[in-house]
Amino acid sequence: MTYSEDMIRQHALRRLAQVFRISEASLSNEARFGCELKAAPASDFKRNEFDTIHDDIRDVADREILKQIEQGLFVVYSVGDYCDHMVRCSSREPEIVAEILGLPPAATDGVHKIHPAHPRQRLLTVLLLLATALLLIWAITTVWQGSFP
Repeated sequence: MTYSEDMIRQHALRRLAQVFRISEASLSNEARFGCELKAAPASDFKRNEFDTIHDDIRDVADREILKQIEQGLFVVYSVGDYCDHMVRCSSREPEIVAEILGLPPAATDGVHKIHPAHPRQRLLTVLLLLATALLLIWAITTVWQGSFP
């Protein structure tokens, strides 16, 4: 489903208000991250608001945009930049944008549409499978070594 630009912007503002625990009405497109929008201190063990927004920005980006981010050619400085980024990515990765912004699910006309897993979800699945395989190998080698003196 294609969402309107206004709907994406509205939900992007709602997402920012939720993350920073402020009212939507207090947000303006000119509000800058780190200036008008402050985050709690971060540590190795506790994520802050900027970490969440950083993940949002990267998660909705396709390879081309990620490359621009890595090269420093694309930076999100303000609320308006964040909203523009979500609008831009909604045409490339609509399911991920919808998931992150909490947009209503797309109508499928009775057909269950399968969409790709979220990037972090794929990583966690791979790590879980790897851990399971290592545990299985350890168990087999332990039993085998115990069976033969």
